[in-house]
This record gives sequence, C-alpha cells and structure tokens, in this order.
Amino acid sequence: MTDQTRDYITLKPIAERFKEVAATISDDEIRSLIKEELREQIRNQVEFGSTVAEWVDTYMEEDEMCELVKECLVGSIKRKFA
Repeated sequence: MTDQTRDYITLKPIAERFKEVAATISDDEIRSLIKEELREQIRNQVEFGSTVAEWVDTYMEEDEMCELVKECLVGSIKRKFA
C-alpha cells in the first residue's frame, strides 16, 4: 500500500465528517465565531484598559466593520504570499 493510499484511507472519513459538520453551520454562526475570535485576539493584544475593550465590542457589532477587518486581513495575506 502506498503512502498516498494510506493517507486517503485515513483522511477520507475525517473529511466526510468535517463536511457534514460544516454543512450544519450557518453563515451567521460563522460570522459570530469570527467576531468573537477577533475580539479575543484584540483583547489579548491590547492592554489599555476597559475603554478599549468596550470600543472593540461596539466596533465588532457592526457588520460593515467586520467586513472591513476581513478585507484588510485577506489583503494582507494576499500581499504576503504574492
């Protein structure tokens, strides 16, 4: 048995399970997960007190701002790998 065949046999059930789970997650749930992760990352990086944490919470509630953050991240990644 080749390594490729062994990898396929091992990973196929995992990929199928991931596909099933991914199909049950709504776009709103994905947005919410991204927002919460961004909030946590910003909170962990910024130690300027509760005012900044409050600002982050307010900022991340607006979908337009989340889209702006997403566009900035995507642009940064594209530039890095270009």
